Amino acid sequence: MVVCFCLNNLGALGLGASLASLIKQCSYTQLKIYFLCSLLDEKIKDSIARLLSELNFTGSYIFIDFDAQKVFGKYKPLQSDWAAYGCLLIPELINEEKVLYLDTDLIIETDISDIFNESLQNFVIGAVPSTPIQYALEHNFFCNTLGIDPTLSTFNSGVLFINIERWRVVDISDGLRVLGEAYPQELLSADQALLNAYFAGNFFKLDEKYNVHWYPNQSPVENNGSIFHFVGSPKPWDYFGKYLHSGYDKWKVYSSDKWYREISNAKRGMQLRRAWAIRKSYLKTMLKRT
Repeated sequence: MVVCFCLNNLGALGLGASLASLIKQCSYTQLKIYFLCSLLDEKIKDSIARLLSELNFTGSYIFIDFDAQKVFGKYKPLQSDWAAYGCLLIPELINEEKVLYLDTDLIIETDISDIFNESLQNFVIGAVPSTPIQYALEHNFFCNTLGIDPTLSTFNSGVLFINIERWRVVDISDGLRVLGEAYPQELLSADQALLNAYFAGNFFKLDEKYNVHWYPNQSPVENNGSIFHFVGSPKPWDYFGKYLHSGYDKWKVYSSDKWYREISNAKRGMQLRRAWAIRKSYLKTMLKRT
């Protein structure tokens, strides 16, 4: 079984809890983990290696470096960050048959071995269906520009089961590149927008438990055996996340204080810049709470 994370220095903050929960729940002892690293500091790679050792990880792991802005700089970034597009490089950089891609803002409380039992049939990717196209952030682009059926399902790209062999046969990478270069500024949700625009509802539907969305203000989620996804901002590990995110306690169960201190101390300036970038989200969250 093969899992892949894509991250940069800032994304490493959430990775610790995602890794810990993944390894504690996975029954397969020879799990292989790829880390696609967009200009990731060597010190953070060392921290990842130490964390895996502390978790008694018995599988293998590989770091692959790339520069997200250099590859995807023409596309619209997500909060001035191109790292999210890194998942599109998986079939080009990883020589495996199937890969489970996971975001770094997840808590995994299910055995992912079950996902690998899915055949995917003739589909290239598997994902959890989300809102219909007509309610997506990019609905005008999807429906009016591309003419996609508004009743088709979108998907969140935080959990993707990818058939790499079929991806290559169909040459999905070239198709995504052509589409992305034609509409670079329409990709409001970065890789997620591009993938939904390309696949247009043509994906294998995974069980909804594999991507349970958890927004900052919603009531604590009780859904055993799921993958929880901290969507939106602020995240539990952001400044004041302890007070503003209802999932903080869930995240804290798996988050190592040592890990958080190492990453946070090394990248405090970056955290401050992110706090400023999501200041409107902070305000909206506080207003809803009051």
